Amino acid sequence: MSVFIQRIIKEVFANLSRNVPYAVAAILTTMVSLILVGVALLGKEGVNSFANQWSNGVDFEVWMNANATTTEVNAINSQLKSSPLIKHCDYVNHQESFKLVQNVFANNKIVAGAFTPETTPTFFKCVLTNPADAKSAYNEFVQMPGVMTPFYPKQALLTLEDVTNILQVVLLALAFLMLIAALVLVIVTIRMAIFARRREVAVMKLVGATNWFIRIPFMLEGLIEGVVGAVFAGVIVFLLRFVINSYVKNTVGNSGPSLLQSSVATAGDAVMVGVLLVVIGAIVGTIGSGVAVRRFLNV
Repeated sequence: MSVFIQRIIKEVFANLSRNVPYAVAAILTTMVSLILVGVALLGKEGVNSFANQWSNGVDFEVWMNANATTTEVNAINSQLKSSPLIKHCDYVNHQESFKLVQNVFANNKIVAGAFTPETTPTFFKCVLTNPADAKSAYNEFVQMPGVMTPFYPKQALLTLEDVTNILQVVLLALAFLMLIAALVLVIVTIRMAIFARRREVAVMKLVGATNWFIRIPFMLEGLIEGVVGAVFAGVIVFLLRFVINSYVKNTVGNSGPSLLQSSVATAGDAVMVGVLLVVIGAIVGTIGSGVAVRRFLNV
């Protein structure tokens, strides 16, 4: 290891040890802000995954009353087959619907025990000729005898996407404010380090040290603070994704609705978000230290 590199490492850790409270504050602020960024990005990925599942699945459902007669069920079936709005449908009978309910509420015996095959509603799972006609299909079947309610999941999905977008904007706005705070703390930390070593800097200039020889340790200090905060944020976001994924699996079971399970971002998504957070942290640390060096270090 060259003398230059040894000197840089020594100076960086010396600066950090002199300003531990400020360095810790900068790291924690960076970490919190990037956790907000990570949560917003993972939430968006989860909703996108959920949307992709629905885009290849059911567009429209017609839920029947549990006590609907065979005549009423057959009438709805005939109407669905003859409707130009409907491409095709599958009928889920009492037994199949009951099994679905038992799978969904496998860990909630009270709810699962409230149903029997006879009291579980049947329903038709349909694909629309044009998904944009979901509202028209709803109006066509909502008043028909034996129908409990028509349901078009994509409308619920659009609402979910709108809510997610609003939450994402709020989280990113808070994260932006926190990143500004982290940037200011990095600048303050580097300024304190420069002030504490002002005599050493003056001596180095007198003996012929170059400007970059003096600047690099201070700039690396800010970079390290940003990267360390980002690494902690990435780990916490990944663990948070793991906890949520475990909760979903424990709640719905492995045989539960695949759509619910798909609403959790994948481990690959979490890793990619973590890498992005490290890049953002490095940028924040570099900008903060660069501003501090340029403004407070007269070399």
